[in-house]
Amino acid sequence: MARRLYPEYADHDCLANQQLHSPNPTHHSVRAQIPVEIATGAKLLILPQRPYVPMGTLRRAVNYPNPAHNRNVKEIANVLEKVELGHLAKRLDEEASWDQILSGGEKQRLAFARVLLHRPDIIVLDEATAALDTPTQNRLMELLFQEFKDATVVSIGHRPELAAFHQRKILLKHDCGGAKLVSDVYRLPEHRRLRDLMEGGTFRGALPEAEALNPRTSEALSIH
Repeated sequence: MARRLYPEYADHDCLANQQLHSPNPTHHSVRAQIPVEIATGAKLLILPQRPYVPMGTLRRAVNYPNPAHNRNVKEIANVLEKVELGHLAKRLDEEASWDQILSGGEKQRLAFARVLLHRPDIIVLDEATAALDTPTQNRLMELLFQEFKDATVVSIGHRPELAAFHQRKILLKHDCGGAKLVSDVYRLPEHRRLRDLMEGGTFRGALPEAEALNPRTSEALSIH
């Protein structure tokens, strides 16, 4: 079964680096969005809030960190269409400063396109939908879980709507010694559309203690 972990209030760079088990994590180790082979042989991919977009062609940006021509045009056009960037498919071989051309939301959708191409086993979403409106975020999250039914997904973010796409939530509390677990894992209901959860009040009732905690001093994590 896929595992989906949701940290609602988090020191995002710190938590994302912990997923890499790095003894000396750096800012760039999170931002580069490079697939990492971990001890089990599984491939891990981190989607940061501000995805790295290299200079050169759009084809290179989509395929990053693999070579620009690692995938054919049909494959790239297909994933761009899925993440609602189909209008860019005709510009794949255009050299430009794509980091400046693309909006924050477009860059985040580009990062999701990379996930579809790289097919990782573990996906860490570090505020990966922060620049998207809620409907677009929900469509991409649904796409993610349709495409990766057996993947482990770790979501780090402040948007409470994201919890509806996960099944477990862990609460952490900050102190001088670091983040410590202060609760058991809460089981969230099986994934349904966000509107069903919110209208029925299921999500709100599932995590009573989470609502009582101060978001400035606490973190929340969820696992599917």
